Amino acid sequence: MRSLNLVMCLSLVALLFATRIGLAADATGTLLLTSNQACELRVNGGDAVLLNAGSARREVVLAGEALASCTYNKRTDERIVAIETGRQSIVQFVWAVGPNADVPAKPAEIGKVSDAPAQRASARGAVEPQMVVIAAGTMKMGSPGDEAGRESNEGPTRMVRVRSFKLAKYEVTVGEFRRFVDATGYRTDAEQNTPVPGQDGAVGCFAYKGATDLGWKAGTSWKDAGFPQSDDHPAVCVSWRDAQAFIEWLNRQTGKRYRLPSEAEQEYANRAGSLGTYAWGTDANQACAYANVSDSSAKSRMSGWTAVSCDDGALFTTAVGRYKANAFGLHDTIGNASEWGADCYGTYKGGARNSRAVDATNCNYRVLRGAGWDGLPATLRVADRSGFAPMDRYYAMGFRLAEDL
Repeated sequence: MRSLNLVMCLSLVALLFATRIGLAADATGTLLLTSNQACELRVNGGDAVLLNAGSARREVVLAGEALASCTYNKRTDERIVAIETGRQSIVQFVWAVGPNADVPAKPAEIGKVSDAPAQRASARGAVEPQMVVIAAGTMKMGSPGDEAGRESNEGPTRMVRVRSFKLAKYEVTVGEFRRFVDATGYRTDAEQNTPVPGQDGAVGCFAYKGATDLGWKAGTSWKDAGFPQSDDHPAVCVSWRDAQAFIEWLNRQTGKRYRLPSEAEQEYANRAGSLGTYAWGTDANQACAYANVSDSSAKSRMSGWTAVSCDDGALFTTAVGRYKANAFGLHDTIGNASEWGADCYGTYKGGARNSRAVDATNCNYRVLRGAGWDGLPATLRVADRSGFAPMDRYYAMGFRLAEDL
């Protein structure tokens, strides 16, 4: 890695040259810096500032190359970043945490319960979600061919440019969905026993039926997925069509234009700058600090399930925001509930290199991302994806809202 002195010299030369030709005000770009742990940040050898976990800091720097470094728990991560005039470059410091990590987290931080989600009520009674601004950036979408647990539908990989957008900090909760139903009298696909192509006996929801039994069960829905839920749990047993009905109602009530995120936006947000297999690094067994998944308690209940070796403290769904946020400040992007996306599910071959949703007039399957409380280790990977019929619903199927900037 090039030394700090070299980068500082290059920056000084660039500054002198730009000043001499009168371009100093224009020949700059922006660094957007985030970290999943509070760390001591320096840019181009400047004074140290605190970069708080889950927050973002912007620095205007000269075009060319910049050196950004952050120090957490006596370990420093340095990055040399190409800066283009008038463009924004993203640097995300992602620190491994947990008992098996190089940088151990403090015990009190593991599975720390966050403050209750703050919400804002509109004048017409709808509850508007907390939204997080996700800065634009570029990612390699999909998984490499040698990644353990990889499925063929995750390739070929391609570089995708993601535009800035807003994403809800939390999944839509039971309480939020209840407001919608109470206001409109809406009956979900589960409550209407809507048939699902290829699923014989699709009545109610594909729910938890007790002991180790999972399957379609009459009378189950978002109101009762077969296990206890409170209003701060994610709404599950919700179909893609149910999610769209909720969004249409919320938009009428608020005057906003909420939507489901595109699949590219989902993967970008789930990665939150991570280049590893998982959002938190390379070890699935660190999941319990960040996600409610198939863990040791689930394995003891559900014979035959594969699971991570840690215990996340919940068997079924749990309150949104209970676990640590990712580097973008989002909770439960992996685990608790799988999340519907806007896209029509299909192959990556010839896929677009932008973040717009892929739609089709006759779409048989919609994208689902992020795993749920039943998420097996392979499905916790950020590249994992699946497709379900838009009227399908099961005990760990929910959604999260997005919005254009």
